[in-house]
Amino acid sequence: SSALARPLPQLTGRRSMSLEHISGVAAPAITIALFASPLKIAQEIREKKSTLQYSSLPYVTMGCNCLLWVNYGILYNMNFSIILPNAVGLALAVTTLGIFLTHAGPEARPAVVKHCGVAAVASLATLAYFNGVAVPAKAVEQLGLAASGMCVAMFASPLATLQEVLAKKDASSLPLPFIAMSVVNCSAWLTYGLCISNPYIIVPNGMGLALSVVQLALCIMFRKTKP
Repeated sequence: SSALARPLPQLTGRRSMSLEHISGVAAPAITIALFASPLKIAQEIREKKSTLQYSSLPYVTMGCNCLLWVNYGILYNMNFSIILPNAVGLALAVTTLGIFLTHAGPEARPAVVKHCGVAAVASLATLAYFNGVAVPAKAVEQLGLAASGMCVAMFASPLATLQEVLAKKDASSLPLPFIAMSVVNCSAWLTYGLCISNPYIIVPNGMGLALSVVQLALCIMFRKTKP
């Protein structure tokens, strides 16, 4: 979640407070639903015993995103509203990637292993820096910025197969459940961010919404119809 990077200011006005309250309550719940969305594709992979046309990159970036936000929540006064949903997301990402590794064929496995290995090294190096090297007074803010950047990368990651989608005019490689939930998730957080005028929420979720809408449009335009 890119949502909770700074103490949130209060907003006056009955309508704004109502919208702030609704979006503020809905957004964390929607975030957990977003993190659970890969389970549908994971089930399909298990049933077919193949990773099919799917890329592991969205779930690698999801795991990195959640890991950074869990650490951010720990440094940010043990904020469990940040820690808990992202801990759930991290567990679901690891589960999904385990299924990818189990059922990846000879051609797909090297890419999955590469994605996981690079992500693991980069994430551990980042966490080591922020927990041991960075100036403590600035570590929380810097980690929040890094996590926000990873959040945008997560929303952009389904476009890893864009060339294949355009060449074949087939969107089967795009993870539709993840993309659809990204649209809903970013919309909720963007609404909340606008209510409280928090750029740490507005910017990554605005970018995430734009990226997710593009991906959803591709899914609609190049939907594979059954004969």
